Amino acid sequence: MTERGNSIVIIADLDADTVRQMLLFMYLDALDKLEYESAKNLYFAADKYDIVSLKHRCSNFLKQNFLQSKCCDILLLADLHGDTDLKNVVKDYIANNGEEVLFSDDWKDLEEKEPQLTTEVFRFIYMKKRGN
Repeated sequence: MTERGNSIVIIADLDADTVRQMLLFMYLDALDKLEYESAKNLYFAADKYDIVSLKHRCSNFLKQNFLQSKCCDILLLADLHGDTDLKNVVKDYIANNGEEVLFSDDWKDLEEKEPQLTTEVFRFIYMKKRGN
């Protein structure tokens, strides 16, 4: 985030709509029509600027509006931002719907890019099947 001499603040890694929604939340405690992409972007912004209540709301939205097609994306997001609750929701979904996820192209990409995360998921599935 930088400010130029003309009183314009530039936030390079956030789009204008995300900044607008973040400010709307901060000043009015309101969110505008959350969808997957906007929730994901706001989640990132909330974590970056330590807006805990916004991060929590976005995390809850992602849990309640879970999309199987975005499963790997949400797992990676939760892992990168240390959101254990969101991560466990995704791992539980994968444990219960393994075939849909584990044979997808997104999972194969995740295995290549984040092998430790996919190993963690397999351990979770194994322990769940054992009843632990």
